[in-house]
Amino acid sequence: MKKIGVIVSKDQTQKNNYLPAVIAAGAEAVPINPYDDKSDTGLLVEGIDGLVIPGGVDVQPFYYHEDNIACGSFDPELDEFEMKILAEAVKQNKPILGICRGMQLINVFFGGSLYQNIFCCEFHKRYENKDRVHITKVEEGSFLHKIFGKTDIAVNSAHHQAVKVLAEDLVPVQYSREGILEAYYHKTKPVYGVQWHPERMCLEHARTDTEDGLKVFRFFVEII
Repeated sequence: MKKIGVIVSKDQTQKNNYLPAVIAAGAEAVPINPYDDKSDTGLLVEGIDGLVIPGGVDVQPFYYHEDNIACGSFDPELDEFEMKILAEAVKQNKPILGICRGMQLINVFFGGSLYQNIFCCEFHKRYENKDRVHITKVEEGSFLHKIFGKTDIAVNSAHHQAVKVLAEDLVPVQYSREGILEAYYHKTKPVYGVQWHPERMCLEHARTDTEDGLKVFRFFVEII
């Protein structure tokens, strides 16, 4: 069975949401704790077939050469660990799926930058502890088009930051109506990113006003 490493931070809901989605997609979910596991990241990556970098707190802006002007909370230890394990996964050409913060981190890793607080965040961040929902436009022929079979898809939303300058080697494939980048893939490597949360659009979190997020995890397992 394929092994998918999932980085789990201090947020217990990551274990409760991401791990079941990976298992339901047909893979073994391998939790990777960035605080307890101090072993070599190269060995960690060698032991898995793919890597999921989940949502979470903001990425420190010094990684994209900016001062903090509108960020929220940070986790420096998490930033450092994820940058290291991401570098190893890219080096070993392991498939990578970035979700929300994970998508933003990957973009920064490859040389892109972020909006520290998007102008339309009232339409994208959580409200009363619930995800927003909106319609997005998907590029024909893209991996999302192949997954869902259409170009207009409804997704959830829970973020106040987003990709500003897209890294040169990343290809945009999905936008919100406000022009916020919602998904991309890498030109030559098996790297994918979505700004939304498919793990909160499936299984016990399935909802009638969005697509089935489990299809994203199934796609990820299948490409490995």
